[in-house]
Amino acid sequence: MKKHCLLTFALLAFAWSSQAQKHFPLPSEHPFWTEKHGSLYGCSCSGCGNYFCSCTMPVYYKTDTLINSQVYNRLYTYGMCTAQYAGGPPPWGCAYMCTHTDPEVLFATIRHDTLNRMVYLWDGSIDRVLYDYNSIAVGQPYPNTYNNPMYPNLKVLAKDSLLLNGSYYKRWILGMSNGGVISDSNFVSVIEGIATTFGIKAPLVPVFENQEELSCFTLHNVNIYPNISYNCDTALQIAEVAEPASFTISPNPAKDMIRITAEVSDSKYKAEVLDMAGRVVLSFTVNAFPCDLKVEDLKTGTYFLKISSERQSSFARFIKM
Repeated sequence: MKKHCLLTFALLAFAWSSQAQKHFPLPSEHPFWTEKHGSLYGCSCSGCGNYFCSCTMPVYYKTDTLINSQVYNRLYTYGMCTAQYAGGPPPWGCAYMCTHTDPEVLFATIRHDTLNRMVYLWDGSIDRVLYDYNSIAVGQPYPNTYNNPMYPNLKVLAKDSLLLNGSYYKRWILGMSNGGVISDSNFVSVIEGIATTFGIKAPLVPVFENQEELSCFTLHNVNIYPNISYNCDTALQIAEVAEPASFTISPNPAKDMIRITAEVSDSKYKAEVLDMAGRVVLSFTVNAFPCDLKVEDLKTGTYFLKISSERQSSFARFIKM
């Protein structure tokens, strides 16, 4: 009996340990990051300078490529940016604030080594280590990775776990070491299976007149970070569906078809499917709900469904498998 109990305990411990290890998200998991990056003098408004520019940037998988006979996944992004004048009233003829949208661009080309719990970034000529989870140790320098220009002065100060949507994620807390004296403790953390609190590849450097932030992270369209109740679409400055009431999409994720269900007050709606760059890829008219929409011809990825009446427009996000 004792041997049986010990064996059962050992198996449970092994299962917990295996479950606790997280890999960097794969394209098949439909991850979606929302990052915010900003800097002083980062942009201008109508030719005027002295602005703090902050951009909200969704990051998502889109295409794959072969490099040296190995498969790499491409991440893309675009920016929704706000420029605010820094320091007192702006000069005559200059706006206090302005906005602009940066077009979709390639964000990173990465390769997964899930067996060794590593992620590589292709910088155009060679592989650079982006994450090396096996080499992170408390009391030691953070590994010499692509996003660590402070090596070996960036130290791992502590390790704990975050409970996010019912699952534990390991977290390493980092700080700077100058001559053995710790400064800027806990200015950034690395969360296994997600990214850093600065984003996927932002430099791990104490902020000064700049902004580096991972605002939100989802898997399979479910909010994970910072918590399950956080509205990731709010971070993207996209309103969640308000009208028509009880607007739902199912199944989500979807492979061939989605069903749109709503309690409506108007008789006709214009519907559009937009990709992550804001381009309209499908457009149609909805005369009645529920409405079935074929999505089998869409490429795998994340999309927004926009439904508009004469009174307002509403958005919902869905994943095409």
